[in-house]
Amino acid sequence: MNDEFVNRPTPLQKPSKLKLAGIIILVLGIVSAGVVYGLGRRAADAELDPSMIGYDKQQNEQMERMYGKSGELMEDLSNGLKQPNTQAGIIMAVSIATSLVCFRLAKPYPEEEKEK
Repeated sequence: MNDEFVNRPTPLQKPSKLKLAGIIILVLGIVSAGVVYGLGRRAADAELDPSMIGYDKQQNEQMERMYGKSGELMEDLSNGLKQPNTQAGIIMAVSIATSLVCFRLAKPYPEEEKEK
C-alpha cells in the first residue's frame, strides 16, 4: 500500500493539467497584452500635442551633461520600457515562454513511454 502512495503522480505531474495551465497562461497573456497595448495607445494619443515638440530638448541636454552617455542611455531605456508596444511585447514573451515550459513538462520523457 505504501508503494502505491509513493508512485502515485502529484497533480502537477499530470500532463493534462500542465497542458491546461499552459493554455490558460497563453490565453491570459494574449488578452492582457492586448489590453495593455490598447489602453496604452489610447493614453499615448491623448498626450500627442504639436506644441510640445522640442520641449524636452533642454532636459535631455542637461541629463547628458550631468550623467554622460550612460545617463542618456538609461533614460532612453526607461522611456522605451514605458511604451505600450514594448510592455505588450514583454507580456507576450513571458507568457509564451511560461506556456512552452508547461507544454514541455507535460510531454512525457522517452523513458516514461517505455515503462507504460
